[in-house]
Amino acid sequence: MIKLRSLTLFMCVLFLYKNAQGQFSGELFFLPKKGFSMELSHEISQSSKLFSDSTKSIYPGGGKFRTSSSSLKLAYSPISRLNFGLSLPFIKTKALNSDLSGQSGLQDYSIFGKLSILDPENPLSILLHAIYQRPFKSYDTENQPLSIGLGTERKIGGISARYKLENGFFVGAYSHYENRNNISLSKSGYFNGSELIEFNKSVIPDLYSIAFHTGIDNNKVVLDIYGRTNRSLTGTSILAYDFPHLTNKAIQNVIGLNTILKSEKIGIKISASYLISGSNTIQNTNIGIGLLFNLKGTSDRFEY
Repeated sequence: MIKLRSLTLFMCVLFLYKNAQGQFSGELFFLPKKGFSMELSHEISQSSKLFSDSTKSIYPGGGKFRTSSSSLKLAYSPISRLNFGLSLPFIKTKALNSDLSGQSGLQDYSIFGKLSILDPENPLSILLHAIYQRPFKSYDTENQPLSIGLGTERKIGGISARYKLENGFFVGAYSHYENRNNISLSKSGYFNGSELIEFNKSVIPDLYSIAFHTGIDNNKVVLDIYGRTNRSLTGTSILAYDFPHLTNKAIQNVIGLNTILKSEKIGIKISASYLISGSNTIQNTNIGIGLLFNLKGTSDRFEY
């Protein structure tokens, strides 16, 4: 009975972890007019401890899992102040301390756009972001956390700003709002806190995110250090000694960095992030590596 309870807790909370993850625009460099770029990246995320509330009380047990993501991103700039593109990740999941089977497959494709409000040569940059995401094809969404995604349509809008000095030092911030459609279930109902909702669609709370960045951006290297918080707008909290539910209100506080070694036509990206605190979520560590290619035109204007 204890193993069953721990397993159920593990699966529901990792669903909430995926549910709370904010996603932002694709390529890391703003392209000049007629520019065309490609990014190939791979990221590994490993998770363990459960934060049940904002005071960092942690449920023991629960389980560990690993998710790997390999992504292709393409971007094009038809005019000097507009970039748009698409991305598609291949996801693979694995349970590390149980006999549960992982899954793999193409997840959700993204179509994104960035509009520069000010002249690209201005040391102050202000960008508007828009993203549309939906599953590339149907996949099992009810085998969380080993499903490859949520299977929901997302519409994201945001704004970012950055000021860069002549010596390369910069500071900036971004914020975005994420609207998510309800998820269809094979079951006839679900729990919202302690209330049973007899409906075959689960409400997935919308999300907002805000981050602050600082670092160095020169001709050869980018070092970007950031802190970010992701917060669901609605939902219930996990009660003491109770099972979590799909509609819990998740909060994530994350620190991370991006390091990019760059030349005229190619860049090498190394990234890492760590969830330091939160509510109705799990502690996780992410490490990634990527290759950035300027296939047409060149750009050294780092953005996020």
